[in-house]
Amino acid sequence: MSLQNVITVYDYVEGRAVDISLNKTEKLTEIRKNLCKELSTTDLDFYQCLKKISRDAEGDMVLKSILINEDSLYISTCCLLNFFRVKIKVINSSDNPIFRTLPTNENLKKIRKRLNEGDDDELKMGSNGCFLDKAKTQISHNDEYTTSLSEILQEINNDLTLLIEQKSGLNWTKLIKKFNYGFIFKDDRIIEAPEQAFEVDVDKVTSKKDINPPDKSDKLEECENELDTLTKKNFVLYGGIKAITPWLSVFLGISHEESKRKLESCKKSTIYSITKAKRASIVLSKESIRLKPTFIGEIENILNNDETNNIDKINGLREITKKYGNFYASDIVFGGATVKIQINTTSSSEITDAKTNNSTITIGSIVQNGFTLKTKKKTKVSGNNKYSVVQSIGDELSKNYDDWGIVEYDRIKPIFDLLDDELQRKIREILGYRILKANVEEIKVDWNVSKKKPYVHQFADKLHEIPNRHECQIFASIMNKDDENVFSLRVDYEDKYSPVILVHLVASKREKNKRYSTQIGWIVVGYPTYFDFDQSEYPITLRGYSPEISKQSNRYIADIPDHNSVPHHLKTRMLSTCILEAPSSKTSYNPHNTTIVIGTHFTSSNHLACLFACDINGNNELVNDESVMKRLKLFCYTIDIYNYCFGHENLDWHNTRGSKIFSCKRNENNLLFDNIKKNVEHNKKNKDKCPVFAYHIFDCSTNCNRHGFINITSKNLIHGSLNTYPLEKEMIRYFAVPSKIK
Repeated sequence: MSLQNVITVYDYVEGRAVDISLNKTEKLTEIRKNLCKELSTTDLDFYQCLKKISRDAEGDMVLKSILINEDSLYISTCCLLNFFRVKIKVINSSDNPIFRTLPTNENLKKIRKRLNEGDDDELKMGSNGCFLDKAKTQISHNDEYTTSLSEILQEINNDLTLLIEQKSGLNWTKLIKKFNYGFIFKDDRIIEAPEQAFEVDVDKVTSKKDINPPDKSDKLEECENELDTLTKKNFVLYGGIKAITPWLSVFLGISHEESKRKLESCKKSTIYSITKAKRASIVLSKESIRLKPTFIGEIENILNNDETNNIDKINGLREITKKYGNFYASDIVFGGATVKIQINTTSSSEITDAKTNNSTITIGSIVQNGFTLKTKKKTKVSGNNKYSVVQSIGDELSKNYDDWGIVEYDRIKPIFDLLDDELQRKIREILGYRILKANVEEIKVDWNVSKKKPYVHQFADKLHEIPNRHECQIFASIMNKDDENVFSLRVDYEDKYSPVILVHLVASKREKNKRYSTQIGWIVVGYPTYFDFDQSEYPITLRGYSPEISKQSNRYIADIPDHNSVPHHLKTRMLSTCILEAPSSKTSYNPHNTTIVIGTHFTSSNHLACLFACDINGNNELVNDESVMKRLKLFCYTIDIYNYCFGHENLDWHNTRGSKIFSCKRNENNLLFDNIKKNVEHNKKNKDKCPVFAYHIFDCSTNCNRHGFINITSKNLIHGSLNTYPLEKEMIRYFAVPSKIK
């Protein structure tokens, strides 16, 4: 007859204890059958020192080997989930312990999240809350990712017990909730966006600082335009902002005209007295910010909708910023501040004499950025100056962080900067290519006419400030001072990262060695480096592609596809550049010695481009060298603009002195010449230069040899012929780069 003993069986999940007669010498497989019958359960797990015993081991183990104090057995009747009833005790708290059912196999970071999502406020763990191990030592926040709950649970009075401790000091978790949203400007104030785009992981922020004692300041600010007023009243700094106009457009979501208006000087400056107490600061990294799935999902839905065009997608993204915020701030300072406006303005020299009066009368309040923004009416008298409070944020005197507000925003960035690289790339593709940089440079070269070698204009150093410069394309044009010489021009590459502009003298009315002077106009086109919805630098958008080039008889052609995303009236407004890419491997090719010139023209339908490469060291014969031609690339861009700066003109060419240089007959009502004149005059007076581009348009045969180059002079267009003379009448496409928005 087997020996029965009374064993107290503790159920981790149910939190109950039952006395059951069991044989200590029986295998666990038999004990399982008895317990399932006694407890009316279909399954259970055995535990020894909080570690689950595997089913395979049960056949080799007897009950006595896993008992605690020889009479206590621990089991779980929720074996699939590893959930257990846990007593949670807050050290140094008079509150009674709270029981919660928790999964012991989860790491402490997940347990922290479960406690914070619960209804028990005393268990919510902020940045100053920590778990204690069995030795009652605090576990660091970083170690929570690699420590499971089962590793720190203790058996106290037959209960699985979790110890936590709330340390003194700032609860950064609670403080961070004040800016777990993006921001928008509304009625000249910064407010939280209606919906939450992200949340901040306090353990991954770059730095956080408790400013004790508080950093107090009391100063006067003179605001000369609306931007001054907007930013200084809202405590916005300019860290990381390179250009003011794009900043206004991107972060405030306003138009170009409104941006410029806000930068115009007021007839009368406004004086503000700002009293500020800084009590805490925090610096975010991108890694410390977790995006909400709803925010990402709405953006993906817009980008992946094949039934909408780019304009509709851009409008959809604008709505996203209204909902989730135009921007977020990487540097935040908390505390209290009061802003007062000077009623009776004195001269600037008297500003430093003003003093502060702290009497206030509260007459109302509104909620802003998770704290109360009090509207006050107060008058201060100092000499001839009177001040009235226009806003008060937080409490300057309070030491309680619940009373603090945001008193400084710095290193502000577009909300879309938080997206992963792939989503950012898709948004930039929707926004289209932009002119990132433009200029017109004068060059003076001592040409040796007999050698036909080019002038090499180094270009890599002009791209350093463009982050995505290796993904950009360079368009260049010759802008002559006279009609005596014609130059060819192309972009070449010494290597993948070293673009150069090669200039050859291809025709001259007086061919002799001498110093020639001309100008190179160029633009750099690429995706915007920030999410500018309103073309804040240059008011145009481009859509680009590189068609495949194939050989047809004696010419190289490129079929240009019909892009349905481009409005019909824009399809003929095309900008192109023909380049030689860098050699794929080391070769004997040296751009400094080459006598090869390349160029292109388009057919009247705009669906075909004819490319050529000629060797000017001889009879301008076509080049069929595959090592050269396989590096030939054509980039075509349609321009989303329809105004005076882009168009077509029919021109009549005429030749003088029997040279290969042709001039076009001028028509006083010709918009092309008006644009040339306008840009030339602009370039004389301004630092930001505006080049002009012009291209041939004519239909050609399969044996096309009507090759040449167009140069732009200060008053006219000239054509330098390589082979056959140009047609008497030809159509010219032109693009005069508009001046930069200031």
